[in-house]
Amino acid sequence: MAITSLFINGTLPVIPGMKKLSDFEMPDIFEGLPLPAVNWRAGYFFGPKNPQMAANLLFPEHSGEAFNSPVRSDFGATFNAQSYIDTAIKLPAYVSVAGVIRRPPVSTETTFILTDFTGTAAAGNGLAVAVRSSGKLALYHQNGEAAPLLTEVDFPASVKVGDKAGFTVSVKDKVLIIAMYDPETETLNVKNAATTYARMESVRSALIGAKYSNNTATSVEVRALLVAEGDIGVTSGQADHITLLKYLLSL
Repeated sequence: MAITSLFINGTLPVIPGMKKLSDFEMPDIFEGLPLPAVNWRAGYFFGPKNPQMAANLLFPEHSGEAFNSPVRSDFGATFNAQSYIDTAIKLPAYVSVAGVIRRPPVSTETTFILTDFTGTAAAGNGLAVAVRSSGKLALYHQNGEAAPLLTEVDFPASVKVGDKAGFTVSVKDKVLIIAMYDPETETLNVKNAATTYARMESVRSALIGAKYSNNTATSVEVRALLVAEGDIGVTSGQADHITLLKYLLSL
């Protein structure tokens, strides 16, 4: 006869470092996520409410893997060139990303938030969301051009170093769009740029906090990321982006 269950009449000892049931639970962090018509591909939350840092909370069967133990805090997780997440998902040709980071101090190096970029000069390929050494948030893209093209946006004056910062980016055909949310005015600062060649679906999985090659990135602290195929919202207007960023900043 097979044993289907056990009854333990007592309390089991707790050994420091042992796994608990909560370590295997998938929390519903994104309950109430607005814009249900969006074609979401992935959702990540790095605050303490989520014990599984590399989990794709929207589609757990497509979760990634964390490398070299990114440092966690009450805010989120700190990533760098050595400590990062391989998401195990490939970013689509028409991709949109929304996220919340802690505004970093100006650095001599670029800090990468989400990338599938590899190579240098004319051999470069992919996209990267990053904070440049200029202190601006930037979206890079290259797919056949002689060098990466980018568009960048300033952090609002109301978002100081160390504050939460909400942003959205998208790559559609030959257009790059980047936007930063200003919580004081409840508006978006939007910048865009044109590319020579259209983006193609990635052949590499996306990385959080690092880049595939020539990566000397300093650390960036990320709280939440959402990835969608297509636009955020039913239109390309700013209202849906603002709604989404208010929601992410409230988590």
